[in-house]
Amino acid sequence: MPYTPYQKGSVLDNFTLGKKVVWSILAVTAALMLDSCMSYPVDIERNAGEVLVWDETLPKEQSVGLSIPQFVRVTSYNGISVDWRTGKVVYLPPGKINLTITLMDRNSWGAFVWKEDLPFEWTFRAGDRYTLRDRTEWGLFPGLTLQNMNEKLAWEDQITYRFPSPKIVLSPPVQNHGSQGSATLVFGKSLMMRAYNDDGEQKSMYPSGVWEAITVTVPAGGTSMNFDYCHYIQRFSTDVLVYGQNLELNYSFEAGKEYTIAGYHKRQDSVIEYGVAIWDYASADGNPRVLQKGTILASWKLGEIK
Repeated sequence: MPYTPYQKGSVLDNFTLGKKVVWSILAVTAALMLDSCMSYPVDIERNAGEVLVWDETLPKEQSVGLSIPQFVRVTSYNGISVDWRTGKVVYLPPGKINLTITLMDRNSWGAFVWKEDLPFEWTFRAGDRYTLRDRTEWGLFPGLTLQNMNEKLAWEDQITYRFPSPKIVLSPPVQNHGSQGSATLVFGKSLMMRAYNDDGEQKSMYPSGVWEAITVTVPAGGTSMNFDYCHYIQRFSTDVLVYGQNLELNYSFEAGKEYTIAGYHKRQDSVIEYGVAIWDYASADGNPRVLQKGTILASWKLGEIK
């Protein structure tokens, strides 16, 4: 089976990943503490370093008010270059708004760029007031939390925005052909599922918010799976992390059978190949490469470490 080329994601060691996770937790904690001291609706100009009204003919109450906090920069608005940084409040016309976002590295207190040229698109209503807070998912993938300044909401009920990434299709769609029965799938620890068969809600699949192995039952035949990928590989005395977003895998599963879909890696001379594989059994811990049992039915190479 031919491998699908893939551009390898960034490589981090455990220490770097740990710092990102810690900063993510600290950011949420700080936001919660700040929120507990607020009275709503919040006057977003109260602590603003600068206020910009984009359209002076539009009353503020009919505008969209956005507050730019630390670690977030806006570099374009609807295709126009801007430089909106920490402490700035901007009032914009309502409707569909396109921004280009740069997120600064919390590990350097915002002295260095972490991710840049991130596309943001959202439709706002007149009178909306939000703070665009940076967030990371699983300590890896950048996003925003749109903290509502008009209404007090629990942190988990705030709007979360996931920056879009190009879809990487590992295998073409598979037709069902009217198959009967069902199959059991274990999505391993190295995959964070977004949906399968165009169904599935991430919060219901991961109710604890922890990236872990999950088991689902699907109709036999063609199944489409969309997921993010995160896989640890031991190289010498270091655990190397490889990861990517928005992968799509299609496969035809047999009725009454059990399968595990997870990350794999194998060494060939001085090169470590890694990717996604399907095993012919249900792994108890979602980590089949450790158990060394079963057979790999199919695999898709994502990259190499030299």
